[in-house]
Amino acid sequence: MEETENVEIQEVRLASPEARLGAYLLDIGLFFITLIIGWLIWSLFTWQTGQTPAKRILRQQVVDANTGDHSPSSECCFANLRSRASQAA
Repeated sequence: MEETENVEIQEVRLASPEARLGAYLLDIGLFFITLIIGWLIWSLFTWQTGQTPAKRILRQQVVDANTGDHSPSSECCFANLRSRASQAA
């Protein structure tokens, strides 16, 4: 028999689609302004908190929809790599 665990979910304010688009566009701008290398180095530090450089500037975070916890940096890393790959294509 599986036990269920009560998980307290903190109330989070979701970013609007416009705010997410703004973060996406800012990421693209920062990516080119910092000549890619600077952006990648900066991203290594911000991914640990579930953020991209733009999300950090705009005070947005990636959280798990089910628990409200910050998404692991590995999930954010793969999501960002997929996003960058689609931009390059």
